[in-house]
Amino acid sequence: VDCIHEHSEECFPAQQGAEEPGAADVQEAPPVGGEAAPSSPGLCAHICSEENGCLTMQLQCAHEAAGHDGACGYEPGSPAAPCAFVCGACAAQPEPSPSQGPEPSPSQGPELSARELEAAANTPPPAAQEDLLAFVGGTGYPSLQEAYDAAVAGGADTIVLAQGAVLDACLTVETKMTIVFNGSTLNGPDNDSAFTVRAGGDLTLTGNGAVNGSLSGNNEWGIVYLEDGAVPLQGQVALQNNTGHADDGYGGAVYMKSGRFTMEGGAIQNTSGVYGGAVYQSSGSFTMTGGVIQETQASQSGGAIYAKGDVVMSGGSIWHTLAKFYGGAVYVGGTGSFTLENGLIEGCEAMGSKWYSAGGAVYASGAVSMTGGSIEGCRGYVGGGGIYMDGGSLAMSGGAITGCSTAQDSPDEKYARGGGGGVFVHSGAAFTLTDGEISGNTCAYQGGGVYLLGTCTMSGGRIADNYAEDLSGYSERGGGLALGEGASFTMGG
Repeated sequence: VDCIHEHSEECFPAQQGAEEPGAADVQEAPPVGGEAAPSSPGLCAHICSEENGCLTMQLQCAHEAAGHDGACGYEPGSPAAPCAFVCGACAAQPEPSPSQGPEPSPSQGPELSARELEAAANTPPPAAQEDLLAFVGGTGYPSLQEAYDAAVAGGADTIVLAQGAVLDACLTVETKMTIVFNGSTLNGPDNDSAFTVRAGGDLTLTGNGAVNGSLSGNNEWGIVYLEDGAVPLQGQVALQNNTGHADDGYGGAVYMKSGRFTMEGGAIQNTSGVYGGAVYQSSGSFTMTGGVIQETQASQSGGAIYAKGDVVMSGGSIWHTLAKFYGGAVYVGGTGSFTLENGLIEGCEAMGSKWYSAGGAVYASGAVSMTGGSIEGCRGYVGGGGIYMDGGSLAMSGGAITGCSTAQDSPDEKYARGGGGGVFVHSGAAFTLTDGEISGNTCAYQGGGVYLLGTCTMSGGRIADNYAEDLSGYSERGGGLALGEGASFTMGG
């Protein structure tokens, strides 16, 4: 910065007894106006500083200018998830020495916001990141367990992970805690969950990173075991790469004994279980408002979700999930409920058995409500390419079921002729249609749009452009709607 001081006679007093500033602290004065300096000039007493305006201190951090994103762990509106970005240039600034003049007062220069102060407090020193894997308030620890213990002891509620953090044993959470992934991948233990959350626990996983389970097939309870309490999944954190036990693997990623699981972002991917390729819910509530569940599978039922509690999907997507028998995406037991308000279920299948597989997107004996969202391109072998109701109730007041189908090569006329390309309503089940659309679906037997053995009341909505083809190649068995023995259909409104 150019010095704005202009020399005058006052700058060049005669030699005084007082000690002169060191040469490093002054600027030597060139001749002014081409004239020589006084015969006994001494040194110019001016010192450049912030106080007299010669020097300005302004942070020019490229990250701050570019804005925060998921990569730095910051989530808008979430003080517990501060930005964990460390600017190498800023961190390298030396502390001012006493000889560099007075330090600026707190009122000088731009003030840091509360968020910036919190971020600074939780950002690990760059030089320490090589050996320390988890940080609480800027203090590093070699393991997540040690960081958690320190956080609980000190009353802190946020842990920031560095790269390469490892869990040798399951971490049990019984208090409110946020774990911020800063581009981190956390590897869980081989034969246990990475996290167990108990009553009083509230574990938020946020930022940008992943938790790997185990592909050994030794894990019975998923990556997260939710005994009680709450687990919000946010940001761009993925629960992934876990194979449940072949006999008792319930929930490829999350096992819910009780409590609340909310999926606000992130992903569950490449996980498998016997029941619930992604989530097994014994009770409690699961709310999905964002994120994606993809490429998960169940060796029995519920390719993504096996629900015996309440499940609400108001956003996000379930994509390409598989079940061998029932519910390519969602299985809803008699005590459970599933509400689709928004979001997308696409490309899911229950196609593992030519004799039993049904409900490409949803198989239910509980309560299903569809007020919005979309079910697209799903397949169920013997029936219900979109939804198969084996009891319970289906209320559709919005959304769309499109492009779904049953198998085209069913070998047995009695048991395995696919019916209901869009919706199959079995005896004892009730279907109410007040709005929404069932269109572009196909089946190999009866009811390209809807096959009905139970009851259906239609007062609105649209069933159109569906197609049914029986095994002999003729389309004569209810392209839009087919009624089987004992069915009841009422249309009005």
